[in-house]
Amino acid sequence: MNPNRLTRELRKLPGNIRSPDLPGGTLISAVLDRRLMAWSDRGGASRIFGDIWSEHCWAYLTNGSSLFTGITGSEPAPIILRLDDNPKIAIQAGRNKLPNPDFLVLTSGQANEYVVRAVDAKFAVDRLRRTQIGPESIRDLIELPGSLAREEIVNIAGESAIEQLSFQPGMFLGPNSLLNDYFYQQLTTGDAPQIPVDELKLLTVDADALYSRIEEHQLMSMLQSIDGLIATSPESEIVLGMYYLRLSSAARWFETQARQPLLAVDEIEPVDIDQVLDSARNRVQPGISAYGLIEEWSEVAERSVERKKHVSDAARLPTRMSEIRALVERRKLDDQKKAVRIIRGTLEKQFARRLVETVGVIPSEPAEPLDEIVERVRTESRNLRKEMLQEARAIAERLAESSDDASQPDS
Repeated sequence: MNPNRLTRELRKLPGNIRSPDLPGGTLISAVLDRRLMAWSDRGGASRIFGDIWSEHCWAYLTNGSSLFTGITGSEPAPIILRLDDNPKIAIQAGRNKLPNPDFLVLTSGQANEYVVRAVDAKFAVDRLRRTQIGPESIRDLIELPGSLAREEIVNIAGESAIEQLSFQPGMFLGPNSLLNDYFYQQLTTGDAPQIPVDELKLLTVDADALYSRIEEHQLMSMLQSIDGLIATSPESEIVLGMYYLRLSSAARWFETQARQPLLAVDEIEPVDIDQVLDSARNRVQPGISAYGLIEEWSEVAERSVERKKHVSDAARLPTRMSEIRALVERRKLDDQKKAVRIIRGTLEKQFARRLVETVGVIPSEPAEPLDEIVERVRTESRNLRKEMLQEARAIAERLAESSDDASQPDS
């Protein structure tokens, strides 16, 4: 479908809140705003959506759900395996270009047979791939040599469970919402539906209960109070929560960037949500919308990122790649490309530590003018050149020694 036509259709959905405080003028336009989506995903919004929905689906499947009851006519309760608890399964699946559904459901079939179905939690159902829950791809995942998904089945159901397996189409689970209800109709109806109706189920959800489990919830409520928007239905309440969670995630990202030192050794950690909440309260002003508040916050973060880039450009390793390659070639190290990467990576870390020892940590809002800071960092970086060359030689020498030791036969 043409994207512009899709946008027009979505805006007309019953229950779509309209307000001048929302980017695009409607709730659906706001939650699909490209800038907001980009900002919020930097703050982890997509991960949060996935996590809270996976938790909800796990509770749904394991707390007496009748979703698979009666499919096989078996009395025993289904065995539910949570694959998304083990990130190594997703890594293994990705390396072999196989799907990694969130859950596997095992029900008793004929004789000693187990019927296997995949269940995948999808907070947004606009883009689904049937292969993610298809019986053939799930069989491939379990029959993969050294399959970690297979190990999960054995650990929970025992070795005998994998002796006779059959595979059936699985199911996607999504929340009832304005957006998902629309896409459900698009995906499951027509002469050639993309998803059979029995492979996609939308669950009715209490939006407040769903979002209240995350630490951004108080910030979401505070931002919503600025606009004074109220959902007109449970389906619109889910989308309204999406919007304010995206705003909150963006705020956390911007506050993290604004507080990040211009020069430091330690990697940046997201700021505490209470700090973000305090900062948001201090930024409220008459007539500003929640989106306007976040938009102004973004400008502060962008200035911080720009200042940090100026310092970072001045804090470059004063050892050239050509010099490192020459060291590797002179010592005739095995796998020279790998040796260059090791030396360069080790040297970068040591240089960063030594530069901070020399210059000191530079805070996000230094009293010293930025031009003077940049010049001081550039000068100290150059002053470390001789030391870094000596360190590069020492690293190369250690690599050569370890290579020699590995080549010696055992006595």
